[in-house]
Amino acid sequence: MVAWRFVKRWRLRAKKFLPFLLLFLIGSCKDPFIADVKLLTSNFLVVEGYINVGSDAVTTIRVSRTVPINSTQEFAQVEEGAVMQIQDDQDEFHDLSEGEAGVYSSEPLSLPLDRQYRIRIETSDGKRFYSDYITPIESPAIDSVYWTRDADGVTIKVDTHDPTQSTLFYQWNYEEDWENKSPYLSFYRFSNGEFFPREEAEITAMRLCWKRAKPLKLITQSVAGLSVEDISQTLIEIKAGSDRLSEKYSILVQQHALSLDNYNYLQVMNKNTNQVGTFYDPQPSQLLGNISCENSSEPVVGYIGAYTTSSERINIRKSDVKLWGFDLDCEQIAVLMSNPDSVAKYFVGLGFLPLTVDEGRVNMFAAKPVCGDCHARGGTNDKPDFWDSIFN
Repeated sequence: MVAWRFVKRWRLRAKKFLPFLLLFLIGSCKDPFIADVKLLTSNFLVVEGYINVGSDAVTTIRVSRTVPINSTQEFAQVEEGAVMQIQDDQDEFHDLSEGEAGVYSSEPLSLPLDRQYRIRIETSDGKRFYSDYITPIESPAIDSVYWTRDADGVTIKVDTHDPTQSTLFYQWNYEEDWENKSPYLSFYRFSNGEFFPREEAEITAMRLCWKRAKPLKLITQSVAGLSVEDISQTLIEIKAGSDRLSEKYSILVQQHALSLDNYNYLQVMNKNTNQVGTFYDPQPSQLLGNISCENSSEPVVGYIGAYTTSSERINIRKSDVKLWGFDLDCEQIAVLMSNPDSVAKYFVGLGFLPLTVDEGRVNMFAAKPVCGDCHARGGTNDKPDFWDSIFN
């Protein structure tokens, strides 16, 4: 995703500055000049991921394509139907299969550290792409993942150490999962001016949801030139009152070492993705990485390394963060069902959810959608398969 955000940002910058560049060039020449912008409009491949070596390690590679500068498409075009393999320097192959569109994963593998590896990709149009052979790097283990609390919220950090001081470049990734619960149950729905009882399954589905997130930026650190054994890195800062810690929260942290070339590649990527630059900033031709096409001159964005991965998960309950301050402002109101104007105001105009009726079936209690339907807060009913085991 970081690679695609870079390409998207660069494409937007190019849109902004290209007309001015063309006007300048046309005004400066006696003869008309047509700029060569093939790279700007090329539908070139973007490859993200790394070869995960070690014991029972799964390799996941995401493949997408850029879209032309003048396209209105805001998201990457995933590359479906490719054939992908890990190849070692002894010509052993391991297949990656496509699960989610454009995302290819291996079975759990135990790849030896004493071999070199590369990725082979054959796209549905018959083009073959290879990354360079890479010698794996064994990453230090994570010492601990922990959180600290202050008035601003919760900060999650990771610590590691390398007594040999042989690892100079680090990268971290994480996956967040958290649970959202609606304060109220909605036993009724409103449609075409009438109230209807909900099915029990629908009531349950609106009560409890889960949300997921991954980092929006690269997290790397260099200790090159420093004589240090202990390394600490801040991963995420959760603002006080955030819904992340409104019920139950879990984060899986992954750490691996980087080669110098991979680190440098990611720094350029990070600069172009996260900083507002100019037309003269490093361009894709300077960021193509270590992947090339065997039977075409088509450029490729991506760098494939080979590393072991250390991971650790921590979990936080709302009871662990006293006085967290999460508040949906869920005021429950009573709407007179015999009053058409009130019914129209709250259930049509304001989109309130009907909750339940009073004993005399005179008033329908109602609340804002976020108070009675967890989906209104961006959640889904896709509960993580590990959830019950970590929060038993």
